[in-house]
Amino acid sequence: MRKSLDLELDMIVSTLIKKGLESGSFIGTHVTEVLETICECCSENRVATALLGVLGATKSTAAIANPAPAIKLRAVNCFDKLIQRLGARFLSFKDGDKVVAVLAAFLSEGSLEVRTAAKKALMSAAIGKAVSPIDFDRLLQRALNEATYAKVKTMLAKEASESPFGQSKGWLCLP
Repeated sequence: MRKSLDLELDMIVSTLIKKGLESGSFIGTHVTEVLETICECCSENRVATALLGVLGATKSTAAIANPAPAIKLRAVNCFDKLIQRLGARFLSFKDGDKVVAVLAAFLSEGSLEVRTAAKKALMSAAIGKAVSPIDFDRLLQRALNEATYAKVKTMLAKEASESPFGQSKGWLCLP
């Protein structure tokens, strides 16, 4: 069933996220549950591609087409689930650069919920299972421009100083 669902994933994810916007809390709750199940059960590459497509991120860049904050929030939460599922494999993940670039862009989002969720997802990637700070730093350098890289590093250092997990990973020691 996984492979047959992967073929339709772009349409399914797009429809689910949009239906979650126009409906009441009952459908919105179920949309969230289904999206979480999709993130757990379908192939990581297909889920990331579908989410990037919903956000309007192009194949060559991680530029975002400016969808509604609720769409961004659902997508960021799905990215967080993917990052947690991938663990150390996130560093070599095909769309990892685009995901990091999108999450970094959302750190400047007008919606507090989206900013907070993006920060949480980046922290999940930074202090995830078996991810070394040096390897994650290389991913950030590869995926982000200098200004965004500096902003993300500052945020990670600040969050790490407030988190016992971040301190143990050595984020405060990175250049």
